Amino acid sequence: MPVRPDLPARCAALTAVAALTLTGAAASADTMNVPLPGSVITLPEHAQSVVLTCNGKSYTLDLSGAGQLVVGSPTAVGDVSHVPVTTQIEDLIGYSPDLGEVTASERKPEVGDLAIGKVETDTMPMNLTFSIQNNPCRAATSPAKREPLVLATKYPGKLIGTLTQFPPKGDLYQLQNPVDLIDLENPDVTVATIDKFPVKVGGL
Repeated sequence: MPVRPDLPARCAALTAVAALTLTGAAASADTMNVPLPGSVITLPEHAQSVVLTCNGKSYTLDLSGAGQLVVGSPTAVGDVSHVPVTTQIEDLIGYSPDLGEVTASERKPEVGDLAIGKVETDTMPMNLTFSIQNNPCRAATSPAKREPLVLATKYPGKLIGTLTQFPPKGDLYQLQNPVDLIDLENPDVTVATIDKFPVKVGGL
């Protein structure tokens, strides 16, 4: 199936919108120039070589788009400051010859943790709904073709990045552990897994 003609334009538009938009983002000296609580940050994201596995077969694709984060109020635990950062929106899109068009969007807001000590470690929750144009997992869902296939993370995964600044500027986040995907119409059954989700965030 050929790439949809509007797909590159849509990816470009999502990235352009996310050219690091900060709302109310004056710096806080107490948190190494992290934007102040209440700041809304929209960042471009590019996930390259995402691996989805179902029915014993793995598929690789890239996803691009943007995410929107809201900075919370920091708390200190010993020598480490913890800043809650809520992922409000994810809007990613990509294409695979096997899967067709694939989109990923945020299921519901999830709170992550930016830990600032000797190093900055950002733990970003990954709670997504995937829409997959060509269903590669039919045996695990039902005999019907069911396209597009809509799957969601069973439990939020964790994307972890070691940063030199926040907001990140093209820093790489890696999935801590594989994430199970379920069919929301049959949530007790794991249909597929996301095995890898390396994503560069910000400054692309």
